[in-house]
Amino acid sequence: MGNSIASATQEFQQAINRFMAYRRALMRFDQYAFDELVDMAYKHIAEIGAAEDVLPIQTILLTMQVEEHKRVTREKVILENLDTRLRLLERRFK
Repeated sequence: MGNSIASATQEFQQAINRFMAYRRALMRFDQYAFDELVDMAYKHIAEIGAAEDVLPIQTILLTMQVEEHKRVTREKVILENLDTRLRLLERRFK
């Protein structure tokens, strides 16, 4: 029987498992944040598996960063819209 190649899901889980001692050392709130980042990255398992020439953990961390950037961008748009609405209301009641 030949050597088997780990699937992207297996490599993802192995990479995250190496961080479990780190996760346990985090404060409870930070553990939740860590878990959310892992969950966000896992949603991109196909993309992570497609990055063959990089270490899985590098791709996982980059994916977490992309997801965080998307979140920050969405929140920025929401804040800008709220700011615009607030300015319109201020003008209306002056």
